[in-house]
Amino acid sequence: MSPVGQLSAPTNRRSDPGYAGGVRGLLWLTWRQHRWTVIGTLVLAAVLVGWMTYLSVELTSLWHQCHETFCAEESPQGRRLGGSSGLVLTLACCRRWCSGCRC
Repeated sequence: MSPVGQLSAPTNRRSDPGYAGGVRGLLWLTWRQHRWTVIGTLVLAAVLVGWMTYLSVELTSLWHQCHETFCAEESPQGRRLGGSSGLVLTLACCRRWCSGCRC
């Protein structure tokens, strides 16, 4: 009998040189290839969620200060909405962006 026919199959999969780790190996390889993309996406998502939370708190506060109606232009809240704060600039940017679409 030839030496090839006398080799026995490996009893342990990890001792098999063709074994690459199965699902764990595939997950590790995918993580190694895409980790910066995943981390960058998670950081960007966290920043956007934080920004949206900040804006929602600001708008909710102004809404309750105006007794759940539109704020008068001469009120402090109206001046805050009509000024050049970050909230106003963000709302103006959203208004310009949405004016071009048919929402």
